[in-house]
Amino acid sequence: MRYPQGILVSCEIPWDDKERLLEGLFRKEVQMAISKGFTKVYIFGTAGEGYAVDTANFQRIVEIFRDETKDKNVLAQVGVIGLSTATIVERLEFAHRCGFRDFQISLPCWSALRDDELLTFFKDVCGLPDGSALNEFLLKHNVDISPSFGSNAGLVFSGTPGHSVQRIKAEQKLFEAVRGIVERPRQGTGNAPAVLAEARQHLQSLGTFAWAFEPAESLLEKPPGHWGRALMTTLLVPPVFATVAIIWAACWYMTYSVVFGRSITLASAGALISLAGPTASIFSPRTRTTQPSCSCADSPSKMCAGLRR
Repeated sequence: MRYPQGILVSCEIPWDDKERLLEGLFRKEVQMAISKGFTKVYIFGTAGEGYAVDTANFQRIVEIFRDETKDKNVLAQVGVIGLSTATIVERLEFAHRCGFRDFQISLPCWSALRDDELLTFFKDVCGLPDGSALNEFLLKHNVDISPSFGSNAGLVFSGTPGHSVQRIKAEQKLFEAVRGIVERPRQGTGNAPAVLAEARQHLQSLGTFAWAFEPAESLLEKPPGHWGRALMTTLLVPPVFATVAIIWAACWYMTYSVVFGRSITLASAGALISLAGPTASIFSPRTRTTQPSCSCADSPSKMCAGLRR
C-alpha cells in the first residue's frame, strides 16, 4: 500500500464576519488536532472552502499550515481546487516550494470531463507520460481501502447525513435516473428551476420514486441507540454470525470429545440442532419494511463524511 492507514482530519479555516482569516484560531485548531493524536491532517478539502479562497489567502494559509506541521511527525496534505489548470498548477507549485509533498487534487467542477480532457488534465497537473494508460497511472498512485475489522481506510459513505445505507443506495438510483437530465449541456448558465421541474416530472413518470416526494426523516434526530442493539446487529451480520457459530461449534466439539471423552453421535447432533433452532429464532432481526425518502428540492446526489445507523 502506498500510504499508511489512519484517520485523516480536515483542518477547517476560521474566518471573521468580514471574511478575514483568524490566524491565531487556525493555529490553535491545527495544534489541537495534532495534540489529540491525529497525525494525518489536511486543508482545503472538497467539503471545505478550498474552492473559494483567492491566491493571497491560499498562500498565507498554506504557509501557516506548514509552520504548524513541519517539525512534527505529521503527514500533512494540501487540497487544491481550481477552475483552470493554470491555477491548480500554480497552487501546487507554491505548496511544493513550502515543503509539502502530499496533495489532494480535484477535477475541474464546471462539468464532467470527457476522456480526452481527463487525460490532458492528468498530463498537465500530475505528469502523466504521453501514451500512458490512465488506469495504470491511477493504480500506481492509489491508496488501498479495506472493509475488514479494525481498518479505518475507506470508512466514508456517500449520501445524506443521518440516513441508512438503504437510503443512500436508493438516492444513488434516483441520481442515476435523472443524471441525463441534470448533466445535459445547456446554453448559457442554464435554468436551475426548469431543470429541477424536468427532473421531478421524469421521476413521477417512472412511478418508482414516490418516496422522493415525501418528507425526509433523519436518524440523527432520533435518541441514541443502545450498546446491546449495536452488539446484536454486529453479531447478526452473516460473516460475523458464521464465524461465531464455527467457533461455538468447535468449542462444543472439544467439550464433548476432549473433556468428557465422548464422540459426536446422532443424539448429540440432534441436541445441537434443537438448541440452534430456538437460538436463531430469538436473535433473528425483526423484518421491517420501510420506504426511503428525500426531498427533491435538494440535490439528488449528496456527500457526507460520516453516517450514524
